[in-house]
Amino acid sequence: MKHLYPALTALAVIVLSSSAQAAVHTVYTNHTLALPGVGTIPVATPLQELGNSQGKLKVEITGVQPNGNHRAIFKSADQRIVLAALTPEMAERITAGKSFTDAYGKPWRHVSLTLQIPDDVTASQQPLWHQAEQLRDTACSVCHAAPQPGQLSANAWPATVRSMGGRTTLSQDELHLLTAYYQYNAAQH
Repeated sequence: MKHLYPALTALAVIVLSSSAQAAVHTVYTNHTLALPGVGTIPVATPLQELGNSQGKLKVEITGVQPNGNHRAIFKSADQRIVLAALTPEMAERITAGKSFTDAYGKPWRHVSLTLQIPDDVTASQQPLWHQAEQLRDTACSVCHAAPQPGQLSANAWPATVRSMGGRTTLSQDELHLLTAYYQYNAAQH
């Protein structure tokens, strides 16, 4: 029995090493990506990094789609955070998973899409949220108290930011970042 433990330890090290090499990790878009032939991937979108080659990342987007709308991928049926808005050609490359029905009886399906994007991502959303908070504190608080993400649901924030954004000097990219910040940090209704 004494000789069995070193062999098990070595086996455990090999298994752990193999698992670490095969690990996939999440990265986030630094800004909204408008990709010809693909579509748009909004700022702060979580992506599973599958590999890196010559300045391009192979990534997977996973989310859900309502039946009948195959050109958008959402975070979830109850949080309509857009993860990708796709061209018709790219929409045909989606891998469909299990179907389900939301709380209102509407049919949805789980989906994934693998594609290559420029290697311009961040390992965390936190730096993006810090930048968004600075924008909020300078632009929003000019007229009123800076709104907190938990005040509204993820589904309500895009219209709110759009309606208020026209009263500011923020660029479209800055408004997209603010929208992402509010949606990803919104109240769970």
